[in-house]
Amino acid sequence: DGNGSPDVVATTNNGPVRTFVGHTKQALAVQLHGVGGNPMAVGARVTLRAPDGKKQVREISAGSGYLAQSESCVWFANVPTASQLSVSWPDGTLSAHALEATTGRVHIRR
Repeated sequence: DGNGSPDVVATTNNGPVRTFVGHTKQALAVQLHGVGGNPMAVGARVTLRAPDGKKQVREISAGSGYLAQSESCVWFANVPTASQLSVSWPDGTLSAHALEATTGRVHIRR
């Protein structure tokens, strides 16, 4: 719905569609843009390091079940100011990125 918070749509075989709408305003979406035959950077690992040393890790996947599709971005909530992102790209390359915002959507290109 464009409010900056993740939403989930789920179905079951021969069952109803269910929608779960997120309402948090403290979410940060990290959208990766890969190269070549992997433009969604499937297999990339994104690490968020907070100033206190704590870290959170997310991985870009292409689906988790029969006819499933995952969004090609990762989400973090309540991101502290001065946090850092690092990306381990599918080809093994590493990149580091300073965060200018702790909410909204960040685009990172390989």
